[in-house]
Amino acid sequence: MAMENSAILSNETHLLAAHSAPRVTAPEWLYQELRRRIIQGEFQPGQALRQQHLATEFGLSAIPVREALRMLEADRFVVIHANRGAVVRTVSLVDAEEIVHIRLAVEPLAIVMAVPHMTPQDLDVSRSLLDSYAGNEDPFESSALNRRFHFSLYQACGSPRLLKIIDSLFDEVLRFAHVNISDQLGNEFAQHEHMSIWLACSNNDPELAAERLHAHIERSRKSLVKLLAEQR
Repeated sequence: MAMENSAILSNETHLLAAHSAPRVTAPEWLYQELRRRIIQGEFQPGQALRQQHLATEFGLSAIPVREALRMLEADRFVVIHANRGAVVRTVSLVDAEEIVHIRLAVEPLAIVMAVPHMTPQDLDVSRSLLDSYAGNEDPFESSALNRRFHFSLYQACGSPRLLKIIDSLFDEVLRFAHVNISDQLGNEFAQHEHMSIWLACSNNDPELAAERLHAHIERSRKSLVKLLAEQR
């Protein structure tokens, strides 16, 4: 038993050294890896994540696996049942619409607050992200670039609380990123909308930027609802 425990600890140490930044714990690393797989659709809604299977696959003991699953539950990626264990959470239309409706309320506010304080450097950063987003065919990378672009427009709002709320909403959005909206609809139209928002910001027109952002999020809401309805 001592040799077995020693081997597990050795595997965990090797795993962290090979795949993680310094000071990242085994539960944190596993949380990120499982989260990535859920977002990319490798784990489907309703699929069971067996603790023993995960421990064997990653060469970990039960404790870090259990902690990682609890972290996923706290972020609403999985549901842990007493008898079935962890199951990838199914995203409902109600969930999706609620999240996007909140986005419609807070993100235009953030951009109205931010535009008067944007610097040329801020606009250069957001334009660079926009250029990187254009033509990107990787749904996961496109999702990350989309998030970074939006936040580059909100950073100057001067409200850490508002930014924290928006950040948590984007985390929620990741739960249904597996539908691969950009992959199915193409990101060309989204790119056009992003550019129109950026132009309003560069022209120092906060109201127009908010109007275009609202239309962009609303269009995304309708597309998302349609896709989720088709998958039911």
